[in-house]
Amino acid sequence: AAFLYPARIQPVAGFRCSYVTCSIRDCAVAAASGGRGSVRCMTSVPLLADVTSTCRRCGIPILRGRCGCGDLHPRVTRAVRAFPYTGRVARALRGVKFGSERDRAAFLAASPARDVIAGGDDAVPVPMHVARERERGYNQAALIAEYACRALSRETFRRALVQHLERPSQVGLNAQERRDNVRRSFSIAGDVVPSPRKRYVLVDDVRTTGSTLAACVEALRPLRAARIDVVTFAAELRSEVIEATVKPFPDS
Repeated sequence: AAFLYPARIQPVAGFRCSYVTCSIRDCAVAAASGGRGSVRCMTSVPLLADVTSTCRRCGIPILRGRCGCGDLHPRVTRAVRAFPYTGRVARALRGVKFGSERDRAAFLAASPARDVIAGGDDAVPVPMHVARERERGYNQAALIAEYACRALSRETFRRALVQHLERPSQVGLNAQERRDNVRRSFSIAGDVVPSPRKRYVLVDDVRTTGSTLAACVEALRPLRAARIDVVTFAAELRSEVIEATVKPFPDS
């Protein structure tokens, strides 16, 4: 199966892109491709949901009987990712995380992944340590969650989780090192009251090994959630999965 390039990603209030206005500054993809805005920019982004062999639980394409469920915390009911972390999407996300290009976070609000957020009670962005957030000026996971929730006319449960221990960056670490790096780094905010019947949706920018998300799910345990789902803007896929399922981006 191969990714399709559907023109069904519809812009929402407060989000402008080349699909409608060719506003390069706010476009999540056109700016990442060197500032060349065109209608194709919104129709050339592959959606993970368009792969017929995608696992219903982890959202990763199944190749030779293997998906990504092994990376998920056992308490996660469903994990959804809108896009593969490659090409223009990867460049756009790096711009959000490291280039102070906050406007690109609005792109998630135009993706089908927000449907999972709509079905939950509270959207919980993966937190960032206060020192790092102060240095960067924002938490990209919180921005993505806020844009998506704004499109749904609801608020995020931003302060449900806190990162109480500052850890080194996960960049360059292998799966085990990532797990060790974030273990017991997150906790429930002191003023959060357990709601056993609630369905929480964790929101992050990229899922790589799932270690950060697993640590957050573990931290949510005191809330006695009825269900925990996960939404990420993109997923880092194995090279063989990309080769088998992802068509090259035009002009990428």
